[in-house]
Amino acid sequence: MFFPKDSPIWNVPRNFNNRSIKILDSLRFTLQMIEHCYLCLIHELKDLSFQENTRNYPKVFHYAWSIIDYAQRFSNIYKNLNPPEDSPIFRINYVYNFRCAFQHLDKNIDNRIIPNEKPIYGALRWAAFNKFEGKRLYCLAISGIMLGGKHPISDPRNENFTNDINEIILELEPMKREEENEINISKLIDDLKDITKIFDNHLKKEVTSKGYVLSDWIHKRDILIKFPEKAWKKKK
Repeated sequence: MFFPKDSPIWNVPRNFNNRSIKILDSLRFTLQMIEHCYLCLIHELKDLSFQENTRNYPKVFHYAWSIIDYAQRFSNIYKNLNPPEDSPIFRINYVYNFRCAFQHLDKNIDNRIIPNEKPIYGALRWAAFNKFEGKRLYCLAISGIMLGGKHPISDPRNENFTNDINEIILELEPMKREEENEINISKLIDDLKDITKIFDNHLKKEVTSKGYVLSDWIHKRDILIKFPEKAWKKKK
């Protein structure tokens, strides 16, 4: 979804110093977690939209909020590479306040969430398209018990959507500025795709211009170590 398989991010040259190798690889790892959460979110939203007996809301909100969290971590890690002021990474600065509001939502329960009758873990809305029947519908998922409150469903940016799931928007109450109370996850994923495409092109040019050789990290990346029972018993 993000970095193509021929990207240097998968085989970072050893010519880079250890710090750069660690940061570049962590960007790859973070995006893979975002991709996993997004694909799982799409799958769950399709079930909610088209399957009558599916209501696994905790899983849906887990994936949605994980995308927000990992997107902010991706931004923070990326900025450790000291990008220029016009770097595309600054396009997703809008994630910061929203993610912080969620991180500290417990501090806003009594002064904003309860008075405004909003769900603590927020609400998620999206547009779905049943390709077989040619029908479009708008969906709203609310976390937890709904005690009053209004949750209007706004029209999507593009009413002629053709994907199964479109315009995924996560909303939360704690922000003081109303326009900061929601994030369009679909747009965030598009922004991340643009950022990684630009970054990948820059990385490829740097590797080529400096004559660096791609390194195969397959045996030193994402490692699992298993210890048989007698090994750790012997250690004691």
